[in-house]
Amino acid sequence: MTRLLRTGLVAWLLSFTLSLMAQVTTADLLGTVQDVTGAGVIGAKVTVTNLQTKDTRSVVTSETGDYTFTLLN
Repeated sequence: MTRLLRTGLVAWLLSFTLSLMAQVTTADLLGTVQDVTGAGVIGAKVTVTNLQTKDTRSVVTSETGDYTFTLLN
């Protein structure tokens, strides 16, 4: 019985370490560019800069003013 308990405890602890290794280290950023009336701005250039690495990425807003940056570090 103690061997079964010990095996179960080890399996339970391992499940936590495996989930920790699967954590994501990137982020997504999304938003909408609007004019003063609240309408989406089409074709606006949006730029994001990583202040540590100085890496810069730019996108252009959609027909509704939406933009999305994926997999940011």
